[in-house]
Amino acid sequence: MFESLGKLLPHALRTPSARKSVEAAMVIASTEEALRDVFGAETTARLRVVSFKNGVITIVCERSVYAQEIALREREVVACANRRLGADMVKKLRPTG
Repeated sequence: MFESLGKLLPHALRTPSARKSVEAAMVIASTEEALRDVFGAETTARLRVVSFKNGVITIVCERSVYAQEIALREREVVACANRRLGADMVKKLRPTG
């Protein structure tokens, strides 16, 4: 009566929209980890990665000073996120705050 998740998942990921959603979630998670690596847990708690589209990660910052710091260290965060992903998927960060 029930299908195992292992059987259902590959079929579900065949649709382009599902694949894009899973890819975006993976990129967002890797970027959150990269931000934690670069800025530490305390600062990262004040940031929220909200979207990934066309290589651009949007980050909502509690204060504008965090957005400025992210902009200054963008290359470092992008490189770290892409290293974690094993591919150059993140091209740019768009911090707002």
